[in-house]
Formats: sequence, structure tokens, C-alpha cells
Amino acid sequence: GAAGLTIESDFAITNHVTFSGTGGIVKNGSGDLVIYDDTQGTFTGDVVFNAGRLVLDASASNKSVSFGKGTMVFTQAETSDAYIYENTYGLRFSNAIDMRGHSSGIAITMSQTATLSGDISSTADFTINIAYRPLTISGNISAPGRTLTANSSPSSANVASTYTTFSGSIDASLVKKGKSNVFLSGLSEGLDNSLSVENLTNTITSAGYWGGTNIVVRGNTSVLRLEGAQNLSPLASVQILNGGKLDLAETCAVRVSGLFEGGAWKAPGTYTAVDLPGVISGAGSITISPIAVDTVWCGGAAGLWSDSGNWSGGATPTSGATVLFTNAVELAHET
Repeated sequence: GAAGLTIESDFAITNHVTFSGTGGIVKNGSGDLVIYDDTQGTFTGDVVFNAGRLVLDASASNKSVSFGKGTMVFTQAETSDAYIYENTYGLRFSNAIDMRGHSSGIAITMSQTATLSGDISSTADFTINIAYRPLTISGNISAPGRTLTANSSPSSANVASTYTTFSGSIDASLVKKGKSNVFLSGLSEGLDNSLSVENLTNTITSAGYWGGTNIVVRGNTSVLRLEGAQNLSPLASVQILNGGKLDLAETCAVRVSGLFEGGAWKAPGTYTAVDLPGVISGAGSITISPIAVDTVWCGGAAGLWSDSGNWSGGATPTSGATVLFTNAVELAHET
């Protein structure tokens, strides 16, 4: 029905418990709400967590887990009160996750191989913890002005098998910490979305595009690998600190605005592993070519040139202005 349900303590939802309709569920109290398997396909209400945690489980490995078509909404004020945890190998969770109103973010903790296919949104910084298995996040992430920390702590024997794949779009800054790999194959268009590769990390950008202007690779075991022709914004400034490294695939010919290494900004020009041994590896190149840009298109893949909301700064370009497009654009015809 539409009236809703309030849960005050531990509660397990399985195929033996049937929900339908549009009424929401409210989770109060410090206990767990456990969802088993793919259940309640006709239920479309949201599940609001005022306290406690969401635990995902399945009756067997490699199974889908969901609770109807609604969104998991987290409103707790303290990080310790709210997190998502799974404990079944190969679990696939499809519900959207919304951290609206959550003042300090939540932790999404994955201890086994898992896939999150629902969109994730947040109004605060939040963390994804990866233990020692692959995690795929195929939904879009929307947390403008906030930071997503991807943290991992596998044993040395499990580093190679521990990685996170972000295949959807990301509107947030990303900080990668811990001994594992991150594959970025989606799109991040925001100029303010920084990318930070911290110590004991190997971040790999394959077919993706990171539009932020602040890129940091920090620590002598940190590597930022670029596999596409232009994985970074041409406005990006790349800082290599404390022994960080760039690994440029043969197909990489990335152009950036600045490169800081060895305590100084490099002069404009093209650099390869021959020019910066020990800093750059691979057969690709990075070209430093500062760009003076008056305004940047931020209107998505289609829009009107005359719409000021499609331009950074909220104003349409004036005659003779230099503009930058950071994505595939199909401007609507104007007469």
C-alpha cells in the first residue's frame, strides 16, 4: 500500500516476506536491515535509514540482490551509524543509493566481489572500502563539490586481484588510497573534480575522461596510467609529488596545461620516458601546452549556444572569445 512501514530494530527481508505498493519504509534504531536475494519486484517505495545499516546478502554466490525499484536513502548525522555492507561473493545490487541530507557521508564496505549498478548520490564526502575482491560501480555518481575516497587494504598476495571499476559518470572529486587498482572508464566533466592518486596505488584511466583541472600523483609507489589519446582535460595541471609516476600507453598523447615534477613546473613541450626516466614509463607522451580559455561549455552533449546556463560563469561567449568543449557536443540548431 501507500501508508508505509517503520522498522525499529533488526529485520531481514527475504522472498518469504512480501511488500508491494508505493509506501516507503523507515529504518530506525541501530540494528541491521538485511536484504536477501532479488525480492519485492513490485514494491516502488524508498527505504529511509534514520539509523542502523543496510546489509546485502544472497542465498548463493553471483546472485542479484535488490529491494523493489525504490532508492536506499541515508539521513543519519554520524558516519558510524550508517553504512552498506555485503558478505556474499559476486553479489549484484541494483537499487539507487541516496545520501541526501547526510552531513558526514557514509561508508560502502565491500568484502567480496560485487557490482553496484544503481546510481549513487551524496551531499557529503563519502567512502568506498574495498577489502580484497573486485568491485564494479556501473551506476552514475553525483556528489558535486564533494569527495569520494576509494580505500583498500588487501594483503600483498591479493593486490593484483583487488580493483575497482567505475564505468559510469562521476561528478565528484576522487581520492584513491591503498594497495589496489582503479579503472576509470566513464566520464567526469566537472572542472572542479580533482583526481588524487595517493601512496600505494595504481590508478588506471582507460577509455574514460577526467575533466578536472587538478591531478595529483603522490608517493613513490603511486602510478597514474593513461591508456587513451586524451584521458585528461587540456586544462589539467598534473602534479607528481614524492616519487609518483606516470605510465603512458602507446596510444596516449595527452595534452595538459601544466606538469609539476622535481619541485618545479616543466617548460612547455612534449615529454616521454626518454625525457623523464623514472617519472614517465610506457611509449606514450604528455604535452604541456597552456591554454588561455575565456569560457567552458558545461551544457552536456546537446544544448543551445545562446543558453547562458550552458557556459561556465553563466554567460554566453562574446565575439572573439576562446571556448573549450570537454565532451562530445551536438549543438541544437538556432535560427
